[in-house]
Amino acid sequence: MWRVAMSIANRKPQTANREPRTANREPRTANREPRTANR
Repeated sequence: MWRVAMSIANRKPQTANREPRTANREPRTANREPRTANR
């Protein structure tokens, strides 16, 4: 995840658009934990 932030730092114009996208990926990992519990 840190590598993505570093590559984003190089693209300052895209950083603003990519930050919200990474925020959306955090909740997705949280959803995968309950799914393993069902299995």
